[in-house]
Order: sequence, then structure tokens, then C-alpha cells
Amino acid sequence: MRRGEEWLTPPVGDGLLPGIWRAHFMAEVGAIERSLTREDLAAADEIVIGNSVRGSVRVGGLVVGGEGDGNGKGNRMDGERRQRGQQEERREQS
Repeated sequence: MRRGEEWLTPPVGDGLLPGIWRAHFMAEVGAIERSLTREDLAAADEIVIGNSVRGSVRVGGLVVGGEGDGNGKGNRMDGERRQRGQQEERREQS
């Protein structure tokens, strides 16, 4: 993901594969490895995923939510549910 001029990518220990495309892309853009949160992704100026076959693919949208619903689509959150979830997270952090 890119925020401003800085590219960030999660470390392999967070569940990524140490692939050829990833190594090449990191070197090309000077990406820094750092664990990322949902908030980091939501604040990103650009998110790119890729592999050696397809190359770089820009992410056009972000689905935010908890566990997937079993159909591979994840959970889309409407505004009211998102706001309630954010309020609950703030209470848990206090």
C-alpha cells in the first residue's frame, strides 16, 4: 500500500508468500515491511497486489468487516454498522 510517497508491505510473518514478484516490487518502489491494520489500508492512497503471472494489479475498492460469510465475498459494512463497529472498538481500547 502507498501513503504519500511511502510504500508499505506486511512482513512474510504476517501471512504473505515470499514470492518473486513481491521481492521485485519491493525493490522497485523501496517498500518498507511493516504490519498493517485495517485502518492503514483504509487510509491508503493506493493499494497494489500482484504475482509473477499477472503482475501489478491496483485494488479498486476495500471491503471492511470481520469474518467472511463463507461465499468468498467477505462482509460489506453499511454506514450504520461501520459506525457501531468503530464505537465498539474505541470502547474496547479504553
